Order: sequence, then C-alpha cells, then structure tokens
Amino acid sequence: MEKKYFTIQIFSSDGLTAITKRVSKKILVSVLSLFIIVVLCILTLIAFYGRVYVKAMKVRNLEERNKYLETEFKKIEILSKDIAEIAKQREKLEVALGIKNKKGKEEIKRPEEIKKDDIKVDKHDEVTFTNPEMEKYLEKSKKKSRSIPNLIPVNGWITKGFGTVHRGVDIAAPVGTPILSSIDGNVSFTGWDSILGNVIKVEGVSEFTTIYGHCSSIYVKKGDFVRKGEIIASVGKTGRAEVPHLHYEIEVSGVSVNPELFFKIY
Repeated sequence: MEKKYFTIQIFSSDGLTAITKRVSKKILVSVLSLFIIVVLCILTLIAFYGRVYVKAMKVRNLEERNKYLETEFKKIEILSKDIAEIAKQREKLEVALGIKNKKGKEEIKRPEEIKKDDIKVDKHDEVTFTNPEMEKYLEKSKKKSRSIPNLIPVNGWITKGFGTVHRGVDIAAPVGTPILSSIDGNVSFTGWDSILGNVIKVEGVSEFTTIYGHCSSIYVKKGDFVRKGEIIASVGKTGRAEVPHLHYEIEVSGVSVNPELFFKIY
C-alpha cells in the first residue's frame, strides 16, 4: 500500500525562495495529536491553578475579615469597659453631688442596748492558756487592735483628702448611710458645729481620737462607750456641707493625722 504524504512549502517574503518538506500523514497526525495533548494539559493546569487561586483569595478574604472582626470585638470590649467605668464614675458623682440616694428609704435606728446575758461568747474567747503571760499578751493584743482606727467608718468614696487646712478626709455617701465608730472609746462630744454641723467625737482608750462631721442623725450621747464597728450616726449634709458626706478626722495626742494612712492597713 502506497504511503500518503503531505507536502509543506514555506516561502520567503519575496516569494522567490521556497522550502519544500514532505511529511507523512502518520507523522503529521502524531505531531498534531501531541500538540493537542499539550494544549489540553496547559488548559487543564490553567483551570486547576485558577480554582486554587480563587480559593486562596477566598481564604485570604476570610482571614482579613476575621482580623477585622477581632479588632471590632476588641473595640467593643474596650467600649463596654469604658461605659461601665463611666457609669461607675457617674454614680460616684451623683452621690457626691447629692442628686442620687439609695433605692428605698432606710430608717436607721439607734442600736438597742444589749444585756450582758444576751452576749454570746465566741469559741475563740473560751480558749485558755496554761501560760498566764500568753493570756495577758492575747488580751493586750485584742485591746490594742480595737483601739487602732483602721476601720473605714462609712461605705462611700473619698472626694477630698487630708491637707494643711483640711484636717481630715471627706467620704461621699447617700444621706442616711450608717457611720461606724472606727475605735473602741468614750463619746466625749455630740453637738452642733458651725462648720461641721452635727458632730461626734470619740476618744479611744489609747492616744487616738476620732471626729465625725456633717451627720444627719446621731445615735449616741456624751458619756456613752462605743465599740469599734458600732453604728453611731448617719451621713448627712449639715453645717457647711453642700452635698452629703462624712468629714472624718483622726487625732493622735491632739495632733491631726491623715486617716488614709490607716485605711491602707485595714
């Protein structure tokens, strides 16, 4: 059987010179098939890498979106904290300015006198020591602890500190907030002062004396013995106080000291 050939001629630009090449049909089909296969492979690779690129772009977009959302969530958290802090500061300011009071009306009455028979003895107080010196030391330590004014007398916020002119601290709190005695001692004065309004003065068993000013109500009288932590008055704005607060002073042997120094060891 005679083989079939294809003649391929390539002419120069001037048309005078020509290259003639005879190629068999089999070779030509093989070359064309190989070319088609190569083209198909290239197209397949392009399609594959195209899909990979699209997925990579989607992943990148998701990562960028996640970062953006994380940043926004952090901003929201910071904003929430700021709002909470602003609300807290606003509450303090409202209390300090006297435009906000506690919910409901709380009537604080003077604590009823406790009979000796009604006093419950703590188990720790029943402990006895074979060494009398240790028993004396424990009793002395208890008395010393109760004579140190390291108890913050009212639940509020300090709005004015101790200074050369201001001989105490101002603690803002709503009208009617209980005022506690910060030491064991005798009430040496209860009455009116043109600046501090209703005032209580408690002289401790040691060298400490505490003063409580601007009270709305006083629940003790001169000569009473009060215990550390006992309610002796309530917060008010008597005297030259424009807003409800407690003016609190501590004296050591007649010399005024900064009460905040004692708050730190409370």
